[in-house]
Formats: sequence, C-alpha cells, structure tokens
Amino acid sequence: METSNFFKSGRLPNAVSIARSSPSFFTGEKDASLAPTWSLFKKGRYSKAEYVREVLKDRDPKEVYALHKNHILLCWEAPGNSCHRRYLAEWLQEELGVSIPERDYVPQPTLFDDLPGDAQRRPRARKSPLPTARLSEPEFQSRLF
Repeated sequence: METSNFFKSGRLPNAVSIARSSPSFFTGEKDASLAPTWSLFKKGRYSKAEYVREVLKDRDPKEVYALHKNHILLCWEAPGNSCHRRYLAEWLQEELGVSIPERDYVPQPTLFDDLPGDAQRRPRARKSPLPTARLSEPEFQSRLF
C-alpha cells in the first residue's frame, strides 16, 4: 500500500480514490467510505483525531489494510500536505505496525534547513534603511524637476 495524489498516480492501474470526488480523467476504483465526512469537508482543515473519530471509528484496520494492501490510495492534496490519506496511513501504521509511504515523495530542502533550532523560522523582512518621510505635494513636485 502507498498513498499519492490524483495528478501523480491517478493513471496507474492499482490506484484507488478515497476522496469525495475524483478528476474526470480518473477511471479507477473508488472507496468513498474512507473519504472525509461532509462535516469535515465543509470545515476545511481538520485533525487526524477528528478524521479517525468521524470516519474510522467503526472500521477494522486489518480489514482496511487487507482490502487495499496492493493499492495506491489517492486524494487531491499535494505530497507533503496534511490530508486524510496520510491520516489513514498513520492510523494503519499505529494500529498494525505497517509502513505506508507516500509514493515518489522526497521532501524538498529549504534554505533554512541547515540553521539550528529557532533560526529555522523564516526571518522577518527588514525595514528599509531609506527614509520614508511623506512629502507634501509642492515638495514632491519640486524634487521631480
């Protein structure tokens, strides 16, 4: 089992949609029972705990894994973003001890990865050393000519 998104893996023969909807080019199997509920979908951002509570609460992890062990589970989110396919993979890993990787995902390094601790946060924009005094209209016009 692996996870991915429609645009990277949606044309592969063992791809299965676990989203509420699929793009028009996707012709593979669908398992809407693993999609976020409508209330989670409307909420936009939701946590893994909320997804597990609303979608996976009555599911047997062994059955879910057995049903999809040879599939690539797809949704819309780009790799590296928090989404329900990764919540599902983490839940299966916690419950069964199986590893479910994101297909062909390599985290991209940033300029700040080599910095220690809190310095990894992006620096704030510096204030310009140039004066920002406002000029009156006559002063402004006199400096133009």
